[in-house]
Amino acid sequence: MCISIILHFSKGSTTISDGTYSGYEYSRHDRLITAHIIIDEAYHLHLDQYSITARYKYITVAYRRHYTVGRWRYPWCTIDAYTGSERTHLAYLSELISEAIEHDTLNGRPIDCYRISEVLKQWKTESF
Repeated sequence: MCISIILHFSKGSTTISDGTYSGYEYSRHDRLITAHIIIDEAYHLHLDQYSITARYKYITVAYRRHYTVGRWRYPWCTIDAYTGSERTHLAYLSELISEAIEHDTLNGRPIDCYRISEVLKQWKTESF
């Protein structure tokens, strides 16, 4: 499983792929604007202090807000009742976000980025 992380700061972006850093060299004074995590080049996780969104092709899950299948948007409270063929991907995306927030891991692999861990820690304290 390949995990790539792109950290966006006001002065540039840093890419972390297999432990190799490239791009903007941030300091501890730089504020993280958003992070983009790519899992197996298919699943995308976008997170910042205001939202966590997971995406696979035309399916998007905005954690505790809504989910989108194609161009149709549904409220979060109906995600367990969704019966379409995309149900397995919706469940996987929802579990991926929950695993990241609760355990700081993605598919059992630790997220080795302090900046992302800090954002997830903020979500963990707000969610429970």
